[in-house]
Amino acid sequence: MKQRKSPPPALPQDFEAAESGLGFTVWVHLARPASAAEVRLYRQGLDRYLDENGLSRSMNPLHMLVWATERSLTLVDQIDLLVWMVHDGRAVAVEIGPLQTHMGLPAGRDRVPTLPVRLADNSLLSMVWLYRVGHLPAEQCVEMLGGFQGPVTLH
Repeated sequence: MKQRKSPPPALPQDFEAAESGLGFTVWVHLARPASAAEVRLYRQGLDRYLDENGLSRSMNPLHMLVWATERSLTLVDQIDLLVWMVHDGRAVAVEIGPLQTHMGLPAGRDRVPTLPVRLADNSLLSMVWLYRVGHLPAEQCVEMLGGFQGPVTLH
């Protein structure tokens, strides 16, 4: 005779569910062919950067959801990560998704608009320098990069 499993215990009455904050999806393109050692070095540097800034990411460092447990992320967090990637030098292109409610999984590229950035673009270096010294706000960086572009669907 099969025994029924007892139901899970009820949550305490004073339990407050944590609100989902804003996070964003990032697609990273490393130079091809990237060796396993190069991917590992990129991942280690990325994890150090995220940890130093109180951020977390999903499992895959090439298609990841970025969020913080203590706060919602902002456009500044997105541009700061982009600036780190420029200085790290391992990625050749990055696509950043818009801020969205953190649901635990990265967005699909065909589902959200993205901010595509080629890291070898010479004008990007000037923008990064101006941003880092405080002469260019994150909103203007996004505008200079062409803004978030809608997902592309092929028919």
